[in-house]
Amino acid sequence: MADEMQWPAILQLTQTAAVVVGGGFGIYRIGRNTQKTESAITRANEVASEQKKEMSDLKVEIRKLSEVLTAMAVTTTRVDNLSDGVTELRQLVNELRRGEGFIFPIGTHVPGSRNG
Repeated sequence: MADEMQWPAILQLTQTAAVVVGGGFGIYRIGRNTQKTESAITRANEVASEQKKEMSDLKVEIRKLSEVLTAMAVTTTRVDNLSDGVTELRQLVNELRRGEGFIFPIGTHVPGSRNG
């Protein structure tokens, strides 16, 4: 009869041990997953911080590039204006060479001058 009483106690003890071991293993797995998740979140925050700094640097570079492009546009306009002036001067010189241009003697084209 003593043997009959020990089997239920042994089974109950085994069942309790299985629950404790299974629960401990589950808690271990949850803790391990939580640690992995926390490290992933920390890494994501670091990456976001690096990207924020890089975006700020890119904004500065874009501003500088914008300034350079504006300066180039102004320079291009100035060169175009100078080119138009040089073209006009060449045309006047060519007309004078062919005798088509007219040069007034000094003071004769001014109204009220002594020579005119």
